[in-house]
Amino acid sequence: SLDLLQALNTALQEQFDNSIQDFGHKNKGWYISEKEDKFLVRNIDGAVATFSLKEFPGCCGILVSYYSEVEEKYRKLGLGKLLVQVRLSAARHMKYGAMVASIISNNVIEKHLLREAGWLKVGEFRNPKTGNIVETYQVNL
Repeated sequence: SLDLLQALNTALQEQFDNSIQDFGHKNKGWYISEKEDKFLVRNIDGAVATFSLKEFPGCCGILVSYYSEVEEKYRKLGLGKLLVQVRLSAARHMKYGAMVASIISNNVIEKHLLREAGWLKVGEFRNPKTGNIVETYQVNL
């Protein structure tokens, strides 16, 4: 939605303003756009990261975060951590009470980022369609 996109872009600028890290071009010209159920984090050079957010069906108080990925050349700079905070800040602004996420268990980096931001592992299961072990996380806002 347009309101969520605006909240994400506002949160992105706030996180950049509070960050000592320079992610390129002194963090100018960065923005988030929406395309086919994905949010694309972009800068003057193109796509930087992507993630998806969707309201939980049947409950307007929960936001589901999934498909989060930072482009190879922007990894290990702290951008993933910053974008977790962007999603949390935007969700709070939009008056969600909680966020949930599912992560393939071998995604060690994403699990670390979520735990560091206060998310708690609430369960895990084997996906019968893929065979992957999937962990579910939740954070109250």
